[in-house]
Amino acid sequence: MIWFFSLFTRQYEQRQALLIIFFASSFWGVLWVPMRYIGAMGLSRLWVVVLFHLLPALVMLPLIVKTAPSSRRDWWRTAVAEP
Repeated sequence: MIWFFSLFTRQYEQRQALLIIFFASSFWGVLWVPMRYIGAMGLSRLWVVVLFHLLPALVMLPLIVKTAPSSRRDWWRTAVAEP
């Protein structure tokens, strides 16, 4: 889990940062198409956003729970520890 937090705290070279921005915006562009399609089918836009955030979180939940430390205090120390 520490590697995940280090993605947000480390400094990247300019080329790496540009590639990360490019891939993130490309992913969002591809994700936006089905969201608009489902919204056009009559489902409220708010529910579309909730579904597109909730479903991946539910899929990832067993991975997070399985690897979680035993207490919240330990989790916080692990999350903010320097690599």
